[in-house]
Amino acid sequence: MILDDQQLGRTFEQSNRLAASLKSLADELGATPIADYAWTVGSGAGVVRHLRRATPVGEIGVLEEGSSTAGGETWTLRVQIVSWDASPAHAIVRKQSAHGDDFWEMHVGDGNPRPIPEANLAAGFAFVKAALEAVARR
Repeated sequence: MILDDQQLGRTFEQSNRLAASLKSLADELGATPIADYAWTVGSGAGVVRHLRRATPVGEIGVLEEGSSTAGGETWTLRVQIVSWDASPAHAIVRKQSAHGDDFWEMHVGDGNPRPIPEANLAAGFAFVKAALEAVARR
């Protein structure tokens, strides 16, 4: 799955800034998308949205965080690219317990593994496969 501008608009509050950043990375560095995986985490402080994009030159990590303040809602956007040489390993693992609450978990190298909902399992596997293939081509 690769998110186009319209899908970014439905997923991220600052989609115009994000789309411009991603286009700039693609144009200037050759960071054309191979695969995307996105997820949202709710917290007491607000919402955090994540995107990982596999590209031929490295992985793009996006973090968008919203928080409420007395002046209204504030959004921060962080976009960075890490070369495959510097990028930690990616993996999808099956977590099992004696209670039967088994689930799949994605590791994208940021120290924050995420459970993968069953509906997103195919996209998660496709993302990790694309990331591994990009590394192998280097």
